[in-house]
Amino acid sequence: SSAFNALLKTLEEPPPHVIFIFATTEPKKIPSTILSRCQHHAFRRITKNRIKEQLRKIADTEKINIKESALEMIAKAADGGMRDALTLLDQAFSFSDEITEKELQTLLGLPETEIILNLSETILSGDISKTLSIIKELSDRGSDLRQLTKELVEHFRNIAVVKVTEDAEGLLEFNQEEVQRLKDLSSDTNIEKLTLLLTELLRLEGEVRNAIHPRYSLELGLLRMSFIKGMASIEDILKIIDGSGIPADVRPPEPLSRDTVSVTEKKTGTPKLPDAGIKPGVPGKEEVWRSLLEKIDSEDHLLACKLAEAKVMNINETELAIGFNGGMSVLADSIKSKSSIIKPVLKQISGHNLKLKILSLPKEESKKDIKKIKEEVFSEPVVKDAMRIFNGSLLKVKPLEEDAE
Repeated sequence: SSAFNALLKTLEEPPPHVIFIFATTEPKKIPSTILSRCQHHAFRRITKNRIKEQLRKIADTEKINIKESALEMIAKAADGGMRDALTLLDQAFSFSDEITEKELQTLLGLPETEIILNLSETILSGDISKTLSIIKELSDRGSDLRQLTKELVEHFRNIAVVKVTEDAEGLLEFNQEEVQRLKDLSSDTNIEKLTLLLTELLRLEGEVRNAIHPRYSLELGLLRMSFIKGMASIEDILKIIDGSGIPADVRPPEPLSRDTVSVTEKKTGTPKLPDAGIKPGVPGKEEVWRSLLEKIDSEDHLLACKLAEAKVMNINETELAIGFNGGMSVLADSIKSKSSIIKPVLKQISGHNLKLKILSLPKEESKKDIKKIKEEVFSEPVVKDAMRIFNGSLLKVKPLEEDAE
């Protein structure tokens, strides 16, 4: 602070022939008393092509023998800073009289471009065996795995950019050949999986950077990433349910063994009920109820399932009385709200304008057979699809009346 105070005094009373120019990469650390007495000019990063052009001019002037691909690597490694680019060029010139891509890779600790491409291909294909083989080869060679992880993050970011935009050449400052290579890599995957891979790589880069054993952290992270290949997006799951087929890049789960689950076909219809109390001119209770359930099921499957839980108590020329036992009476209000659907169907079946009367019955002491309930649940198509897609198994079935207790 004492140094800034001394500078402030000079700035307040500068000599008339002096102009002060300050350059800093951390303006937040400059006291506001000094910032308020200065004009601010923020400098943008220099593009990779501009850095490359300037380096080529310097190399030609100073008679430096350097390959075009090596200039490209220096411009990329400088990350928008001309000073860093000149420093790297000076180091490379001191290292060799003829600067090639190979010498720069050794100097900067960068992995070869082909290795990054091969590694990205094995990651995208989910081939963890080949991925670990490449990591072993690089580790035996003495490559910097921290730098490798950083390069992978940038590489997958570039693949994602190519996947979502048409102007990849302008955004990435790549030539057409490099962009086409990235498009080829992204052709067999979708942006959702690329996002997951890039997110995992960003987390992995931090873990490897601070790890005591970078190789172990890198291998574990790549193992986690290999699982993404077999994941299905919500869109793919909906396609499977609709019967559109399983996408090529999604591994279908193994079907459930019939030794594990015993599945029986769900029987349609309801138990036979006595026909006592039926008035002349009105069809039997069993016939009316079965026809009602079938027609309602074609219009509203959920409503039909609710009605199936009821018992037919009585039917005559004026009304149809049904009852719900115990906890199942919670369905009564839901069915009453759908009376506009039920009444026209009743009239069509019976030939009479019947009223729907819903009764709440005392709870029966006997409970349903859990084994039979499980078989009915297993036979539901929705349950079958869910278990097949998620490779799951049904652990417990709980009757609705137990929730109402």
